[in-house]
Amino acid sequence: YIENVFPGEYGIPQVWYYPFTKTYWFGYNAENIRQRTEQMKCVIDQNQNGENDIGELGISIENVSKYFGNKMALKNLSVKFYRNMITAFLGRNGAGKSTTWSILTGLIPPTSGTIYIDGYDILTDIKIVRKRLGFAPQ
Repeated sequence: YIENVFPGEYGIPQVWYYPFTKTYWFGYNAENIRQRTEQMKCVIDQNQNGENDIGELGISIENVSKYFGNKMALKNLSVKFYRNMITAFLGRNGAGKSTTWSILTGLIPPTSGTIYIDGYDILTDIKIVRKRLGFAPQ
């Protein structure tokens, strides 16, 4: 319990009452997953004709910021990654690339903002996200 609520330097803390939540004991049922998937499909960008421009959304980063003390590492980052698309995440040294991936994988929590991976919020569903995510740095 203590490790989940206070994971230390690395990890995303759970709320203190997480053992009392329904999803802790029963997980997500098929209907909840279907609803989350539909919500993610609604987020997909549309062109002027109302058709999907790119495809199915896999990762949605919305206004994510990260501060280490008073030092800003990310400021209101918003980006979408789509399924079956190769995406390069480029930037100069200190641009926040490693910080972003550390947040995506649950190594560190964001200071603010929301991230959904396959419809799951990384702050509340990190165990499910980790089962669905592969990461090979460098």
